[in-house]
Amino acid sequence: MQVEWTPEGRSPIRLDQDPRWRLLRLGGHGAPDTQLQSLSTPARNERLVLHAVAQPRIITLTCRIHGATPAAFQANRATLAGAFAPWPHNGSRARPGVLTVTLPDGGLRALRALPREGLAWPSGSQHGDATVDTLVLEAPDPFWYDPVPLTGQTSLGDPGNLRFNATDELAFPAGFGSELPSASVTVTNPGGVRSFPVFTVPGPALNPAFRHGATGHLVAFNLTVPQGLTLEVTHGAQPDASALAPTATLIDDLGGRTNILAALRPGARFWALAPGDNTVVFTADQAPDLPTVGHRFFRRHVAI
Repeated sequence: MQVEWTPEGRSPIRLDQDPRWRLLRLGGHGAPDTQLQSLSTPARNERLVLHAVAQPRIITLTCRIHGATPAAFQANRATLAGAFAPWPHNGSRARPGVLTVTLPDGGLRALRALPREGLAWPSGSQHGDATVDTLVLEAPDPFWYDPVPLTGQTSLGDPGNLRFNATDELAFPAGFGSELPSASVTVTNPGGVRSFPVFTVPGPALNPAFRHGATGHLVAFNLTVPQGLTLEVTHGAQPDASALAPTATLIDDLGGRTNILAALRPGARFWALAPGDNTVVFTADQAPDLPTVGHRFFRRHVAI
């Protein structure tokens, strides 16, 4: 099993197989309770996915550091310590990084973490020109994730594919009220933990909306997405730290980004993809070119 640590802004280092040191053990604790429960509400008879509050995961890396001479040993130890050192010129603020594990089948698992308390590099137990040291990392998001996100897309169909009634509820098979350019797609989350998706809608589109079928949670905008711009909606923090909270952005063809969270309709509620199949509904008041809606999300895991 290959194990790498990549400090933010620096190159990765191999922990498990290096002539200067060897990883003896990767351990830890703090895996959260992800038990799923069922809940019925007065307004709906549906199954809501409830998750316990996720506690930080603590990871311990026990390494044996070698050196042909006392000087080489000290240099090797300093090199490894430097990979977990705090940000330079910034007091003791810890430098985050990504711990990546390559599984025997070639699959990857990643965990974004930071050395606990900046880095209290321990004295270890030294024996001649070798020592055994233990590093402690803390992952605020305790779930491992696949570094390559899952992606997909679907095209908005002609008006009338889906209908909504006067209270903006999806009506099956038909309701009264407006008929909208729309699409319904099943997005399968193969992980064991819910994951916040990212959606993209190219313009032109008027008042796009994204609904989670099982919960009814809706994110809708009073917004015109012009031709040549793309709306990107991130429903929550991403495990790779590309977003730390929900965002809504218009992106131009030069990569410029404009925050448009203020265009959210009142009562909007961001949502996550539960493990398994999720029905997702996209609508727009007008979408003359019937654009393709893209989605991506990270597969997340309770353990390696």
